[in-house]
Amino acid sequence: IPGTLAPLSEVLKTRPKLLAGKAMTMRLAHVYEDYAVMREEALAIAAASLGDSKKPDEWTARGMAFLYLGDADKALEALEKALRFDRQSTEALTARAQVWRMKGYGLKALADLDEAVLKAPRNALYRFQRAIILTEMKERDKAVTDITTALRLNKNYYFAFGLLGSVFAGKGDLARAMKSYDKALDIEPEYHYARLGRAAVRLAKGDKEGALSEYDAVLKANPKHFGATYNKAEALMDAGRRDEALETYRAALSCDIPDASHAAILGDRLSSVLLWREAIEAYTAAYALSKHPAHLLKRSAAHEVLKDNDLALKDLDQAVAADPDLARAWALRGTLAAKMGNEKQALADLSRAFRIDYKNVD
Repeated sequence: IPGTLAPLSEVLKTRPKLLAGKAMTMRLAHVYEDYAVMREEALAIAAASLGDSKKPDEWTARGMAFLYLGDADKALEALEKALRFDRQSTEALTARAQVWRMKGYGLKALADLDEAVLKAPRNALYRFQRAIILTEMKERDKAVTDITTALRLNKNYYFAFGLLGSVFAGKGDLARAMKSYDKALDIEPEYHYARLGRAAVRLAKGDKEGALSEYDAVLKANPKHFGATYNKAEALMDAGRRDEALETYRAALSCDIPDASHAAILGDRLSSVLLWREAIEAYTAAYALSKHPAHLLKRSAAHEVLKDNDLALKDLDQAVAADPDLARAWALRGTLAAKMGNEKQALADLSRAFRIDYKNVD
């Protein structure tokens, strides 16, 4: 929102040391899509000792930090504490809504945002956040109502215009979608979400070159933008420009990847175009960002394709150590052990997998 956010570059000159300052830096970095800075500040907040603090803003900051780090359970625990100390905290409520969204509980997220809007009906941000949930629940007309109200409260709310574009695109109204994205960019020319939205509209209209020009505009402003790089690669592949697409997929590996899910998506795409070593790099990034053993299973599969069975087995060892109840990890390790001639381990691992999930026919 113009005039309300300090430029991230100015904040980073001093890099606040107090928790509140770090929380502000973390949130600004998220807005400006500087995910490396965001994670650095989030890690610092998550590691800070709050002891028996009863300050809701400190627990809210901690909850947001874990949210940005992808740990929904720890985020929820911190935010529940914030709300115990101040049940009226709309900031903690809206943060908890984001956690519910991450965990896939749309109705719970909506309930928290309903309460926040009821407590602060003139807060445009809360209506914007509720509109996101409503859009994901396919309640697009209700989402438009919230976005329209947010824009009445703040006519320069370019985030809201960007979301409105997405809602119209979801309804198939490409003309109004483009108009909304254009309005967002009129207010903030470097709002990359809106430019990526315009690219999607152009692709829907069959204008592949126009879409590529939109991606290039984003990359001119931010050469490490993951979304623009990845989507450009997809558009190049769709246009039959395979060699350029493969190079662009490779370039995405050096971008500022937002989170583990995006890294995993990149890994899956690299696997699908048979860039196995690059896929391993992407799955390594995904695991580093989340520590979820599912990424180890995918990396193991890529190692196995490359006939690096020892590395594949090492990944599966790590996966079963991280989650001993992950039946698929035991099954894959057993299958690989059989392939490597270790029948005793194969039988033990496959039996373990069956005991954990005996209904799984795979």
